[in-house]
Amino acid sequence: MGQPGGVLTRAGHTEAGIDLARLSGLVPASVICEILNPDGTMARLPDLMTFAATHDLRIGTIADLIRYRLESNRLSGESQNIRSPRAMVILEGLFMKTANFARHTSRLSGA
Repeated sequence: MGQPGGVLTRAGHTEAGIDLARLSGLVPASVICEILNPDGTMARLPDLMTFAATHDLRIGTIADLIRYRLESNRLSGESQNIRSPRAMVILEGLFMKTANFARHTSRLSGA
């Protein structure tokens, strides 16, 4: 089971798979597997780059996904304007779901 907040909370394969599904508008679930070298060891990035080139595949890393999430602010954030019941005062509230899904409020008041 992936951590809430995805790769912004834990840079793991499970979280990356779930984030990719969410970003695609699909159910937040994924199946992951390891690619092994011919000698049975787990393939590392240099091995995977060779494998991808051989099979005409593209590679995206967890670091790429983290960068995308941070730059695009996808999967987090919502904003809302609130009108105060008091006359002549308008409050603007920003509620941001951060990586740990905490909510933060920022308020500005004016006439």
